[in-house]
Amino acid sequence: MTKNKDFSAKNTGMVAAAICFSVIPAHVFAQDRQSTISELSACRSISDATQRLSCLDQAADSLIQAHKSGELTLVDRTQVREARRSLFGFSGGALPSFLGSSEDREEISSIQTTLVRASRNGYGQWTFHLDDGSEWRQVDNESPHIRAQSGAEVRVRRAAFGSYFLNVGDARAIRVRRQ
Repeated sequence: MTKNKDFSAKNTGMVAAAICFSVIPAHVFAQDRQSTISELSACRSISDATQRLSCLDQAADSLIQAHKSGELTLVDRTQVREARRSLFGFSGGALPSFLGSSEDREEISSIQTTLVRASRNGYGQWTFHLDDGSEWRQVDNESPHIRAQSGAEVRVRRAAFGSYFLNVGDARAIRVRRQ
């Protein structure tokens, strides 16, 4: 009978947690996850083995539950680097904060990829569709001679004041913006 009471208490706790999770805003979960990680660290300093294990089990259960519910996602450094690379060219305000701490961040100053296709609008400005899925639109009025062939090497690099330069092959760079 004791087992059934424990099981019911656990179910009631899980139902209450599920209800709370569905009502609490997402930013609260981020703070809650930070406190759970802090609690996990604090558990390690408990000298009594039984109490330490109980504390670690509670903290681990909280993290596992957050992972199962989709509130917590684990990513490795390679995934973070790829996410940063795929966001190259977008304004800083639009970037998610999960892309690592400021100490971990390696600044991406340029990308190299290949051209899928390019087209010109009615004003003679280019739009470039690149192999990495990005689209870049010319923002200056330069009219360089560009051989916009599919498969051509493309380099996009940071320029001054948040702008970017794009080179197709050996052609002169033009100022572009990520679309």
